[in-house]
Amino acid sequence: MINKILLTFILGMFLTSFSSGAIQTLGTFELNKDIVLVQTCDLCNYNNVSYVLLPNSTIIKINSQMTKDGTFYNFTLDKLNVQVSGEYIINGLGDLNGDGANKTWNYNLFVNPLGDPITVSTALIYLVTLAGALMVFSLSLYFSIMIPWVNKRGEEGKVISVNKLKYIKLGLMPISYALFNWILNILLLLSRFLENGVINSFFSFMFTIFINLAYPLAIVWGIIFMLAIKNDAKISKTLRFRP
Repeated sequence: MINKILLTFILGMFLTSFSSGAIQTLGTFELNKDIVLVQTCDLCNYNNVSYVLLPNSTIIKINSQMTKDGTFYNFTLDKLNVQVSGEYIINGLGDLNGDGANKTWNYNLFVNPLGDPITVSTALIYLVTLAGALMVFSLSLYFSIMIPWVNKRGEEGKVISVNKLKYIKLGLMPISYALFNWILNILLLLSRFLENGVINSFFSFMFTIFINLAYPLAIVWGIIFMLAIKNDAKISKTLRFRP
């Protein structure tokens, strides 16, 4: 961290922007995606991207000329160089006065897995949604556990009535599972705002597993549901003819 601060300070001493109208920050971009770097200059004959300072203090040497279109210049930063979340400092040079004399410039941009600016309002929306999802999931899970499954039996241990509540229990099971996956998805989105690849990878791994399990579990649930209907129909028929 100290090395990054010192390096940024040293670069800042030698790198100055073109003018007050030059780009100071380019915005926020998505991790592992190409980024189009731009610069504008009225009199310049050329602009080059020289170095990129990454959030982990790594310096990537570019030394490539930007494509010119009138007063607009652009250069595509390859996604292989966009694998770290945080602030990137783009350093370049061009002939400010159109006289061939190099003048340096720099600006920053930000990278995160979502490609969206990290704002308090965005985080609050996710947190409120997460709280609501957790509340509904807790209620659904509670009733899916507490609702009895077995049929009612008499003192002799024989079934005296079919428990229809088991179908509510069966209905709450996929609802609880879907809510759980929704919660994992919200946590995954929140983790993408953090500059911590381990946390993001964990929730991404968990979400992928439970999404992939949905299909086989749905088949098992369907089989249980059909067996329950068949068994209850048989019991109901027996009870109707029981003396």
